[in-house]
Amino acid sequence: MVQDNPEMTAADQAVHKLRIFFSYGHRGHVEKVKFIKAALEARGHIVWIDENNIKSGNDWRRSIQQGIRDSQMVLAFLSKYSMRDPGVCRDELQISIGCKGGNIKTLLLESMEEVCPPATLSQSQFLDISSWNGNEEEGRRIIEKIIKMVETRENFIFDDEIDM
Repeated sequence: MVQDNPEMTAADQAVHKLRIFFSYGHRGHVEKVKFIKAALEARGHIVWIDENNIKSGNDWRRSIQQGIRDSQMVLAFLSKYSMRDPGVCRDELQISIGCKGGNIKTLLLESMEEVCPPATLSQSQFLDISSWNGNEEEGRRIIEKIIKMVETRENFIFDDEIDM
């Protein structure tokens, strides 16, 4: 079972899989998003991403809402494009705050000045990966940081607490 420390042991990771909703803009950083998705799925996590989970003819807004509800956490990839107002990613984050109680982990893809994240995310510590140029070695170091951010005891139990 989950131990008291915030980091998960190898045994915990083998038993627990997170359902993670990816919120991202489709301009400029898709390859990085896919790299991170593949790394998390390789660890056994289930990633909800629009291109795989919204089928032709589906009500895409309903699919997104259901994807957020079914997830245990949201990984928000913040860029100027994803944070434009109005924009679908901003809507996803608002839904996430309502459905998931704000269990949103944020990755800063561009400088803070360019992104201008909404005030609703001000309590979150951003993981700044804006200097990553797509280099695979640097990508592996970033993946290690993301894993530490994602695979915490709180994220594995958060969903149960929200459903109570």
